[in-house]
Amino acid sequence: MCERQGAVLAALPSRETRDLLENLVKRRGGRRRADYWVAGNDIEKEGRWEWANTGGQLVADWGWAEKPFNSDEENCLAWSVSSSSSFWHGSSCCNNLRYVCRLS
Repeated sequence: MCERQGAVLAALPSRETRDLLENLVKRRGGRRRADYWVAGNDIEKEGRWEWANTGGQLVADWGWAEKPFNSDEENCLAWSVSSSSSFWHGSSCCNNLRYVCRLS
């Protein structure tokens, strides 16, 4: 869907970027919790989470809900946002989630 709009999934490589997008998502999403696809994955090497389209920049340790575990079925990064917090977690790439795009 992002590519159809001339965009890519958004990466959250810094706390500043995460905070900026979190505020935007919260304003648009209301008070309930929602999960969004972002550009992180461990498809190339299990357990090595990196942001797509950033030249291999690793997903930081500070944004996880809990320590990620290796799973052949959870290779894409989902970002959970609620009115009080946000965190990311591994999820099956087949799940039907909302998504956050960045214009390329």
